[in-house]
Amino acid sequence: MPNASTAAARQGFAFYTQEASPPALSTINEALTFAGYSPVSERMFDHYRRLVRYGYTSYVPVNELDVAVKASRMGRAS
Repeated sequence: MPNASTAAARQGFAFYTQEASPPALSTINEALTFAGYSPVSERMFDHYRRLVRYGYTSYVPVNELDVAVKASRMGRAS
């Protein structure tokens, strides 16, 4: 599966966080497709879980999250 656009990833996270319990990947991808976006991958779905685990309420790209997590572990959070 090709990489989803940033807009699709952001919208997928909005779908992921709008319910009390996160929907399944297939449900998110159906909603994205219906809204005109490309589906997201299992890796992106895992990224959504990480965002929620670290307390994010809006979408942050994978690389930015990785840098933020690493910086906070080293005591240099920005």
